[in-house]
Amino acid sequence: TKALASIDEKVIPAVYQSRATSLNNIGFVYQNLNKHKQAIKYFQQGLNQKKLITDKPSLYSMLLDNLAYSEFKLKDYDRVPSLFYKSLKIRDSLELTIGIILNKIHLSEYFLSKKDTIQAIKYSREALESARSTKNYRNVLVPLKQMAIVEPKKASLYTKEYIHINDSLQKAERKIRDKFTRIEYETDEIKNENSDLVVQNRNIVYFFSIITILGLFTF
Repeated sequence: TKALASIDEKVIPAVYQSRATSLNNIGFVYQNLNKHKQAIKYFQQGLNQKKLITDKPSLYSMLLDNLAYSEFKLKDYDRVPSLFYKSLKIRDSLELTIGIILNKIHLSEYFLSKKDTIQAIKYSREALESARSTKNYRNVLVPLKQMAIVEPKKASLYTKEYIHINDSLQKAERKIRDKFTRIEYETDEIKNENSDLVVQNRNIVYFFSIITILGLFTF
């Protein structure tokens, strides 16, 4: 809200769609709090920003998807599928893989709620295939979770893979954290050594300065 209030289009050109970005962010927070009515209000305001679809089609598609998902959660299904498809079409044209994965997961959830398991499985599988093609294992976690829901007979397989990937990611993160901690420690050690060296050099300068002064007085 503070970010939204601080937007000055004389400083930040309207083409950057800062206002729509902030509105989407606020709406997304409400969505995560399960306050979907408030979320919808902000998503709708974001979509109403002038020239959004031409200035930032990626943000436009994100707002459409978020709006559809909140309406889906409120069981207001009237325009949910059309909003999801519209968002997916834009993301497909822009090759926004992460957005495509999320869109298909949302479509899978929608069709599962309508008892259409064939479509639910179809979109989950497509999301999983897209996620695996990115070679970023973090993207695979959400589709695996959804696959376990839509295909309960194979849930144990998907859950096993989910746990394996999640554990591997956590181990990798720990290694990176340990590496940075070690670098930070070594940097501090070097700083301390440099500080000691500075003190030693200063003491040497003081010593020779005193000797020189005493020599001058003696002379």
